[in-house]
Amino acid sequence: LHELLYQKDAITFIDANEYFEKIIFEVEQSFDKNVKIKYEINSTISSESAIYCGLIINELVTNSFKHAFINKKDGFINITFYSKNNSYYLYYSDNGQGYNQIDKKESLGLVLIETLAKKQLKASLKIVSNDGVKIEIKWKE
Repeated sequence: LHELLYQKDAITFIDANEYFEKIIFEVEQSFDKNVKIKYEINSTISSESAIYCGLIINELVTNSFKHAFINKKDGFINITFYSKNNSYYLYYSDNGQGYNQIDKKESLGLVLIETLAKKQLKASLKIVSNDGVKIEIKWKE
């Protein structure tokens, strides 16, 4: 998962598009589902933030493939990542079945996402689940 980081361990910042694209591709190859993934990633990211953000993206995309599109023929995932004024912004959405409140509290994947976002990145995290899921994560570098 972190091959790109290990190759460039002397560099403080990496190309977020290149790194996240590899993560998304690896997850996508693990599943046999008709899910379209659109992403707009326009930033560099610090190596430290890239580790945690990469794990979050990996978990989000994996959760969508595993759980969101159970009763849907076609799925759609949208990921936007950028930096502005020393802050990072990650927006994630899918058109799957969303989370219900019980699943939300018991989901190991969501607990991991929340822990990585809030404890490691010191980020704000907002999850909205109706007509799919929408997640916003914002943090300062």
